[in-house]
Amino acid sequence: MNRIPQPVARALTLALLLSVVLLAAIANGCESSNPGHAGAARLCTPGANVFCKCVGGQEDGTKVCLDSGQAFGPCEPCLGVGQQDTEPRVEPDTSTGQPDAAVTPEMSDKCPGATAPLSAAQPLVLYGDTGPLKSNYNGTGACGAAGQGKDAVHAFTADTRGRATLELKPGSGLDASLYVRRGNCEGTDQGGCSESAGAGGSESIKVAVNAGETVFVFVDGKDGSSGTYTLTATFEEGSACGDGLADPDEICDDGNEAAGDGCDAKCEPELKSPKAKTCPGQQVHVWTEPIEFAGSTATFANGSKSTCGGTSARDAVYAVVAHRGGTLHVETLNATFDIVMYARATPCATGKELACSSIYKGQGGEKLDIPVANGDTVYVIVDGFKTEAGDFALSMAID
Repeated sequence: MNRIPQPVARALTLALLLSVVLLAAIANGCESSNPGHAGAARLCTPGANVFCKCVGGQEDGTKVCLDSGQAFGPCEPCLGVGQQDTEPRVEPDTSTGQPDAAVTPEMSDKCPGATAPLSAAQPLVLYGDTGPLKSNYNGTGACGAAGQGKDAVHAFTADTRGRATLELKPGSGLDASLYVRRGNCEGTDQGGCSESAGAGGSESIKVAVNAGETVFVFVDGKDGSSGTYTLTATFEEGSACGDGLADPDEICDDGNEAAGDGCDAKCEPELKSPKAKTCPGQQVHVWTEPIEFAGSTATFANGSKSTCGGTSARDAVYAVVAHRGGTLHVETLNATFDIVMYARATPCATGKELACSSIYKGQGGEKLDIPVANGDTVYVIVDGFKTEAGDFALSMAID
């Protein structure tokens, strides 16, 4: 019998030992810590937490490394996921200038419109599209152009008194008209209109809002145009001209800053106020300081007369609200015609005549002195001698 060389014997012995070890491992169920991925490097430390961003990138959270070391659990707590705000608020995408189209806002083409609160904390940004909507409404003036297109309606409500600045940025294809209604969404009290920028141009309106008041904002399309838009509402708290409540530094306030309705954007009566044509007249407020404003009878009709004249001449009517008790002094200034001036108690057209003056010819000088209590309204009527008419100024004070 031949002896096996010693080196070969050692090799055979080592191979036998390795076979025994391998068989023992298989028998004992030994396997990789990552089944199906034996030998792969760990991605993370099992049980360790790392920071993460929730879906949408709006919240921070953490995720845990799973036991395999090859994957993470979900990002938690991410409480906002699946709980979208019911208000159509979208932050603009600064890289494109357009809002995030992934968020679809509530849209309405019928009154009272899609509701949203006004807050001074941050601007309210709405993204909309008039394309799928219908044409139900039309504005007045420049916002009443023939062939108006599909429209969207928004209802904004403020908790406090203040002013909202509305800015409309239309997408391509939309020649936008922006207008506001107060009180009744389907009414005709238009509190502002912007339609001047042309196709693709931005439109803007400032509107005063009282506490708890809702204003209705219409996004319309000129000449049948429609398309996407971004509507931003920025709200500032506090009193302002155009909020419908007269303040001590305002002569009038009709709830808007629109021109041509009697009270201008500075809260002063307009020269040819349409409300002054007839009773109850253009409202004016007299506080502790004297006021002065201009008027005209040149284009008005003859609607009133007094015991001292005005039978055949044109006349202008002013409803003067006293904000303190005393004597109301009214005087005409810089008249271009021979004035007859008188005052009546409520009601405007038939109330008791309180005073009348027809002394001076031209250039003013007519005066009325009327006792008033705080909160009284008296009607001051500027008329003409015989058939005379023209421009004038009025000075009023209470002492």
